[in-house]
Amino acid sequence: MPFISPSYPKGPYVFNNREYFIVAYESDPEAIRRAVPPPLKPQSNVVLYEWIKMPDSSGFGCYEESGTVIPCLFEGEKVNYTAQMYLNDEPPISCGREIWGFPKKYAQPKLRVETDTLTGILDYGGQIVAVGTMQYKHTELSKEATIKSLTSTSCNLKIIPGADFKPSVIRLVAYNIQLLNLHFAYEGPARLSLSSHVNAPTADLPVRKVIGGKHIKGDLILPYGRVMYDYIKEDAKKNFFMPSGKIPLEDKDLLDAVMNCPSMPTMSPSYPGKPVTFTNREYLIFHYRTNSDIIRKVLPEKVIPNPKDEVIFTWLTTEGGSGIGQFSRCTLKIPCTFEGKHYLFSVLSVINNAAGLTTGREIYGMPLKFGFPEMKVKADTFSAKLLYSDQEVAVGSVAYKHYRMDTKEAEDILLTPDLNLKIIPDVAGSAEIAQLVVSEYSDIKIRSAYRGPARLGLVPHVNAPFADFPVVEMLSGTHFFVDRMTLNAGRVVHDF
Repeated sequence: MPFISPSYPKGPYVFNNREYFIVAYESDPEAIRRAVPPPLKPQSNVVLYEWIKMPDSSGFGCYEESGTVIPCLFEGEKVNYTAQMYLNDEPPISCGREIWGFPKKYAQPKLRVETDTLTGILDYGGQIVAVGTMQYKHTELSKEATIKSLTSTSCNLKIIPGADFKPSVIRLVAYNIQLLNLHFAYEGPARLSLSSHVNAPTADLPVRKVIGGKHIKGDLILPYGRVMYDYIKEDAKKNFFMPSGKIPLEDKDLLDAVMNCPSMPTMSPSYPGKPVTFTNREYLIFHYRTNSDIIRKVLPEKVIPNPKDEVIFTWLTTEGGSGIGQFSRCTLKIPCTFEGKHYLFSVLSVINNAAGLTTGREIYGMPLKFGFPEMKVKADTFSAKLLYSDQEVAVGSVAYKHYRMDTKEAEDILLTPDLNLKIIPDVAGSAEIAQLVVSEYSDIKIRSAYRGPARLGLVPHVNAPFADFPVVEMLSGTHFFVDRMTLNAGRVVHDF
């Protein structure tokens, strides 16, 4: 997803000049136990906190990452379990979560050298939640030991809900990095400071004693994964617990936490997995005609386009969404019919909130990417723009509160259900979930609605291709202010 401009290509994925800063430290054994899903078992009270800089990543570009890894055992085999990850780039967030189950969230990690010090910083929502420092290149590490460490088995807990919020996928997914070239590897004295944050709980595994740091750089391949353990299959067989299963009965509380977790990561789920109530939501909607050929190219089989080649381009901003927070979003939709019912097919959407992005993609199949939509009133004009990275890709304007609309007409527009193409790959990159999912609102309370003259400008961009749907004729511009509305559970209307 999105079908018109996928967030990521097929793998495997090559990383050139990938740089690691890893701090090993001792933590609280009970805190570690609570963070590890059974049948994994912590190896000891040692935790690894890491920063990774990736300047050249196939399909993903340039980004940085930070997170917590816990050395564990699975049936006696050593594995590194990834408990939480934070990074500043949407494609690897979506790809990592949807293929391997990496517990990724959007944040601002930074790894850099400051004079004689290797420094890692993690900023989540404006708050510093992790700071690591290491003496720069003090003692060279064994090449053989470093290669063995980098290529050893790692695993994640992949959780993908269905459109009805019930779990669709719960698995431990394993993978082994393939090293192409080791540039360098050093160890040395290090320090680590972790701060409490509800959505980035790095400090839930507190630092009791720092063991040391490692600084490594190399070229590598991230291949597809393999399923180590499938919780839903084991649940169906009623085969969780020993002696026939793999989990001791005393770990039932940990198993219950996994089975009831709404989303990744289990230490701090990205979203709650329930209906979302939005308050103080403002819409700016452009209704126009475009070329018929492009409409037919993007609609799935059996979805019938409207005969007038109409599309709807929407900016919205929301002060509060339960479990998601404040955000702005920009979406292009096509009025259509499927099996005789009217829908708005979602083609492409850009949002500035990572919780909203993962909620929309993983539950409803919304074609979401990360960007920066903006709306504002200046003088007699209600204007909006959309930035993808640093490039302006859409600009819209409507005459401010020109003609009052009947709020019933506005409500009818907002009550038209959305139709989304949900595609979630399996651990080998093939589509495991391919569905048409309906998302719709209820309990809509509209404060005001206006219509007026409008203009919309679209700029070509390969990763935000709204301009592929050029404005042939502008039909209308509308502005709604909604006090309250609720997004309900989705419905699967077709399973490919």
